[in-house]
Amino acid sequence: PQLLEISNGSGTVELRVEYLAGNIDLTILHPAVAGIATLQYLFAYKPSQLLTPIRLITDGHADRVRRVYAESWFDNADAPSAYEDHADPDAQLHSDGFMITEDHVSSFCQTVGNHLQHYLQGGKAGSRAPMEYLFLSCTPSTLRILASTVFGDGQLEIVHLYHKIRLADGAAPLMVGDSVSSSLSIGGVFNAGAGKQITVLGTLRCRGEVIAHMETAFLSRNRSTPIEMAFQREHEQRFTIGLATDSDVAALVAKEWFTYHDNAPFRLASGVQVEFCLDSAYRFKRDGVYSSILTTGHAYVKSPAGAAVLVADINFKCGTSVKNPVIEYLRRHEASSDEI
Repeated sequence: PQLLEISNGSGTVELRVEYLAGNIDLTILHPAVAGIATLQYLFAYKPSQLLTPIRLITDGHADRVRRVYAESWFDNADAPSAYEDHADPDAQLHSDGFMITEDHVSSFCQTVGNHLQHYLQGGKAGSRAPMEYLFLSCTPSTLRILASTVFGDGQLEIVHLYHKIRLADGAAPLMVGDSVSSSLSIGGVFNAGAGKQITVLGTLRCRGEVIAHMETAFLSRNRSTPIEMAFQREHEQRFTIGLATDSDVAALVAKEWFTYHDNAPFRLASGVQVEFCLDSAYRFKRDGVYSSILTTGHAYVKSPAGAAVLVADINFKCGTSVKNPVIEYLRRHEASSDEI
């Protein structure tokens, strides 16, 4: 066997190459949370095939990559749950509380050069902590989703696309000593232009209250997910439309997906603004074409006191379509910020 060692600040990576019975065995060993992670590449060597004498043996390769991904990030990589515990795309992952410590705050501030005074008060219990720790509390569950069979292969080609955190109304600042828990679900796995994309949605809690909602997305370059397994969800999409005339009211009420709520205290009239909060689920027939769309939610009108009053239920379902008619209607009629 041929051996190549590469050393850096994280340790030593070993590459071992061995030729056996017409196959090339490349084994990579590198430091990981659970000890040493091992990734094996198997190649078939056929010199008679002049154009492609060396070809990757794909049988079992995706499982080997998922296992080494788990070994790299999880302490319990030997347990199947470490990398296949999220086989149900509709299930949620719940994390235990992530405790924010003085060392966390000090290390973070030094790393990113954050010198705000309320983070530099010794990091004692009761001192402020950066809101970035909301995302850190989600990291273990996010990695489990990326190593799951729902996501499939392509872990070695993953790039992070974006990360969003929306604080809940009235959310209190994070403090040293706080424990943050999270509930994560998969927002979608679908094919994008450069590869397959996965979106992860999360709800974060602290002191028993919801303090933020999270959305993060990853792309596995040059990979694709089977169309029959691709899906996409949109949670809590919010729209506000103005009903300036009686014709606007009649047009909305006539939609088959709009039904007055049983206990609605009044009917819509011209001159009001209607707020929609919707969830949508999409399945794909082929790229750019949906095989099914399901949109549900509610419509509200603000009372003079500012409270949201439920007036209608939204229920829409259809088969093959290139767009969601409900969302398209609301986008066309959405009120501008000057009108709200």
